Amino acid sequence: MGNPVLGGRASAVSSDGIITKFYTPAAWIEGRAEAQLEEIAGWTGVQKIAAFPDLHPGKYGPVGRAVFLDRVFPQLIGNDIGCGTYWGAATRCGFSTVTIFAKTR
Repeated sequence: MGNPVLGGRASAVSSDGIITKFYTPAAWIEGRAEAQLEEIAGWTGVQKIAAFPDLHPGKYGPVGRAVFLDRVFPQLIGNDIGCGTYWGAATRCGFSTVTIFAKTR
């Protein structure tokens, strides 16, 4: 999935401002996964999205991505093996775990 070497340098990075793709054009990425990236890029509070070479469509959004946002979207929390969300950044920004969980209900 993807090509780790491109022209003698590390894998390519391309960005349109919100979505940054950390895979080369040679990577096989399903169009539906990229469409899901575009969709969540338009959600309120989404500031940056990183898409990785294992990107593939998921039930509520693409799997193989990280999202930097100013709120919690429970449907973006990984349900794939090895996936999840890092809550530490939210607590460093002044949110308590209790507040975060209360806002997800």
